[in-house]
Amino acid sequence: MKNHLFYRALAALLVCTAVIICLAACQNKSPAPAGGTKARSTTPETMVMVAVDYHPFIIHGGSMYEITDETVQRAMIGKKLGEITGNPPNNCTEEEYRRRSLLGYDEREGEASFLAPGTPFYAVSGDDDLIVADISGRLEVYRRDSTTAPARDILAGSTVTRTGFKGSDNYTGQDLDIPLTPLYSAAELEAFLVEWLVNEYAVEEVMSIQKYDSAFFAEYALIPVAITFSPSGSIKYEVTHAMHYGDRLTVVVSKTIPEVGTCDVAEWLLLAEVKKSDITDIKSFGMKLNTIELARESR
Repeated sequence: MKNHLFYRALAALLVCTAVIICLAACQNKSPAPAGGTKARSTTPETMVMVAVDYHPFIIHGGSMYEITDETVQRAMIGKKLGEITGNPPNNCTEEEYRRRSLLGYDEREGEASFLAPGTPFYAVSGDDDLIVADISGRLEVYRRDSTTAPARDILAGSTVTRTGFKGSDNYTGQDLDIPLTPLYSAAELEAFLVEWLVNEYAVEEVMSIQKYDSAFFAEYALIPVAITFSPSGSIKYEVTHAMHYGDRLTVVVSKTIPEVGTCDVAEWLLLAEVKKSDITDIKSFGMKLNTIELARESR
């Protein structure tokens, strides 16, 4: 009797094992495509994702308006200019990011980083560079960004050099107050470097850039931008624009953060090249930093 029960149990176990093997085999089969041919198994694709750190803005009339702490009385609010039409993505593929970066502001009319679609915004009497968004009775004031249209990009070229600055402390991340002023000659460039760079070797490295000779300075000037603290040497900086707006010039720098970075801190000197004839009316200089974070994920 015991032997009979044993063989019945063994048979049941073998049947169950066979069923499990068959089910597993069926689940591992790749579905056939429409043509009837078995599809090959492939490894997951890897795509580059971009996480964009937006500041509060509204795009209107071909310009970008950025939030400000200025106040506007309701009596100064003028005509309604429009409503928020949508928001940009916080995360997108690198391909989508590059596609969007080619869009003009006229193609993104009404876009805002944080305001909900349908939020109305208005002109401000007496100041064409201000607009006001009305968020259920609460007013937010936005000022036209001088680095956007109708500004003019006058950047002629640039160089980026990894270097060191006198008095910088890479471990605290404290920035030095290095002036953003144009250099009109090789002598002015050298004087700037001697004053701010850490040693004579750093000075020689920049002065050895062959194109910055007397012929260059006969037509062009340099605007130095100092990055006196970067938490990783793998973070890349690039001068992308030199935007001329009224009597102000803003040097626009992109900061690209890779998915995986090195543990070394770094300092960078960026030199923006502009024609002297393009900056004769400039009274103030500024810098704007755009941050791009790259990440990879499987799909």
